[in-house]
Amino acid sequence: MNADPSSLEGTTRVPALDWPLLARLPALLAEGQYSAASCRTLLAQGQQELQDRFTADEPVEGLVRARATFTDHLLGDLWTARLDAPLAARLALAAVGGYGRGELHPHSDVDILVLVPSPLAEDERGQVERLVAFLWDIGLEVGHSVRTIDDCQHESLADISVATTLLEARLLAGPEPLFAGMKRALAPDRIWSATEFYEGKVRGQGAVRELCTTRQDRYRLQVFGDPTAFVAELGLEGVRVLAWEDDVTGKEAVRARVETHSHFPLRRLGSGGVASVSPVCSLLSFARHACSRHD
Repeated sequence: MNADPSSLEGTTRVPALDWPLLARLPALLAEGQYSAASCRTLLAQGQQELQDRFTADEPVEGLVRARATFTDHLLGDLWTARLDAPLAARLALAAVGGYGRGELHPHSDVDILVLVPSPLAEDERGQVERLVAFLWDIGLEVGHSVRTIDDCQHESLADISVATTLLEARLLAGPEPLFAGMKRALAPDRIWSATEFYEGKVRGQGAVRELCTTRQDRYRLQVFGDPTAFVAELGLEGVRVLAWEDDVTGKEAVRARVETHSHFPLRRLGSGGVASVSPVCSLLSFARHACSRHD
């Protein structure tokens, strides 16, 4: 398994969380024989413990990295436990997107890539599909793709958002040489140059900002009446843009509604700006989940 997300290159150094459940997770998974019931129980326990620590005002940055580490161990152990050994050793499992960066917010999708050296045979594809179905069954909202290295390169050339997701990939299980081959295929001299990539991301950010502005105008009244509609319409990417521009904080009516529905205080964000977008995303993830249970 790859390094602890708290020490990933290019990220702010966040001390590893002292979390007894995380230390005991491999033994508990083995004790439960990797069954759906035991995995479901452990996930629920982990979620509750992190939620309690969040409510107690522990720094969000450490909590989102601890959630990612917990999920790393869970996925890595299930990969070897539920796939035939030869298949598990031949394919690679990688975290991608925000999860690849070692950040996993509450109730976020767990985005993974199954990297294959060649197209899968029918029985191999069936094993992977059953594993993904198992992950959903135990409570992980998995976003997954199954790709060869050529697929990764082709789709990254066609769509900069795919390139971004894959550039942030982090190996969880399987052969390092296969994963390294994908990283080489996605190098700047093979797909997007640094300049092209930057310009493409700037254009994409502008489109998100324009979408946020349009949706804000449309839902301006609902923002203050229903924060769930606000989050659902903008999505977390939109919230990030607005947070960067300091348009989310300081709205006491929104704060009060989110606190009422989610029981999580917005006070830590302050009124003068957002020092880190992680608290915003975590708070709104909790709020969206809590409100959806009342619908």
